[in-house]
Amino acid sequence: MVLFELVGCGFNAHSQLQSLIAELEKDTHNVDFPDDISTPQVLVVGESIKLVYIGWSDLLLERDGSIYWYGAQGSGKLNDDITSLWKQGDVKLVGDHSGPVCVLSNFRDVFLWVAEKDSKPGLIHKPKLGNEISHIAIAGNGCVCIVKEQNRIFAYSDFKAFVASKPHEHIWSIPARGIAQLVANESSFALLTTGGEVYTWGDPRYSLGRDITKEEPATEPSIVSALEGLRIAKISSGAGWPVH
Repeated sequence: MVLFELVGCGFNAHSQLQSLIAELEKDTHNVDFPDDISTPQVLVVGESIKLVYIGWSDLLLERDGSIYWYGAQGSGKLNDDITSLWKQGDVKLVGDHSGPVCVLSNFRDVFLWVAEKDSKPGLIHKPKLGNEISHIAIAGNGCVCIVKEQNRIFAYSDFKAFVASKPHEHIWSIPARGIAQLVANESSFALLTTGGEVYTWGDPRYSLGRDITKEEPATEPSIVSALEGLRIAKISSGAGWPVH
C-alpha cells in the first residue's frame, strides 16, 4: 500500500494545522502548538490526499474518499451530501477571508455553503443563478468576478449582489478559446486562458505584473505581456498580488 503525506507550515492561529497534526499524533497532551508553524512537517497521511480549499482560517482536504474540514469554524469529517458532490469530479469550492461560501459543481450548478454554529456545514442549491457559470472568484475587498457565456467576465460589488442576481457592475470579453482558471487576492484578479495566457486587473496599488496605461487600465482585464510566448500551466494567488 502506497501512502501519501501532506506536508505544510505557516499561520495556525485558528488551529487549522493543529487539528491535522493532532489527528496524526492521536495524543496531543504534551504537544505545544504555536500560532505559526515555521518548520514544514507532516500534517496528515492517507492513501489519497487532495487539497480542496486553503483559506485564512480554514483548510479542507479530500482524504481517502471523504472531505475533512479543519479550522476556525469546525473540525472533522463532513457530511455525505458534500462528499457525494465531490465524487462527481471537477468541483470548485470558493471562499473569502472568512472561509468557504459556495461550491460550483461539474454541472455548473452553484450551491451555497451553510455552516451553523456547533453543526457541520451543508449545501443549498441556487438554481436561479443558472448553469452557465464556469468560474467564481472573490477578492479580499469583497468584489466578485465570474466567468460564463463563452469567456465573458461579469463583475459584482459583493457576493450578496451576485447571489441575489442583481445587475453586474462590469462585463468584459476575453479573446480566448476557453478559461482555465480565475483567482483573486486581496483586491485584484488573475485569469489563465486554456492557451496559457495570463490576464490581470484590479487595484493598481498592488502589482498586476504589467504596465498600467490609458489603453490598458488596471480596472480592466489586460494581458501580462511579459509572459507572452510562454505557455503558463497554472496560476495561484498570494495575499496581496497574483503569483504566476
